[in-house]
Amino acid sequence: MRMGTRVAMAAAVLGALGAGTLEAQDVKLGAQASLAQDTNFGIGPRVEFGLGRAIPGLGVTGSFDYFFPDDFRLTTIEGQMFTASVNYWEINANLIYGFSIANTPGVDPYVGAGINFSHISGNFTGPGAAGDNSETDAGINLVGGAKFPLTGVTPFLEARLELKGSDPLGVEDQFVLTGGILFP
Repeated sequence: MRMGTRVAMAAAVLGALGAGTLEAQDVKLGAQASLAQDTNFGIGPRVEFGLGRAIPGLGVTGSFDYFFPDDFRLTTIEGQMFTASVNYWEINANLIYGFSIANTPGVDPYVGAGINFSHISGNFTGPGAAGDNSETDAGINLVGGAKFPLTGVTPFLEARLELKGSDPLGVEDQFVLTGGILFP
């Protein structure tokens, strides 16, 4: 599926929720830190729109993460040194459904799915060679997590599986653990 088609589908889904519905609901802003299988550590902002008045338990989360993947060096058999520097960021939008589990006060689990837009760029240098490459990709998220509501803040933990297409720079499907805090 082409990037433009994925963006149009995502806009249609979020538009179907209705901007008026989002404005009338609970909005929380916060920050998160993530550990990803391929792209290491990331940080960024997070927003959550509760849709409980329209559909109990339903919400939308949005996040931006800037990751800090390792630069790497490669030495060939001939002793030549090549180095590469990589930059990676992603935007996530997920529809989540919160539910309760008996005898677990103070824990609000949720599951959901959504979309992921990622951008990776890199450049390399070596003896007699240099170049760069970049790609923007879209994919599907499967998420599960829990919120821990406290007075004035809501810490959360989330696991996210990002299912993407092939990426020439090596980041394909990846597993991400995210934790953070939301403010009312």
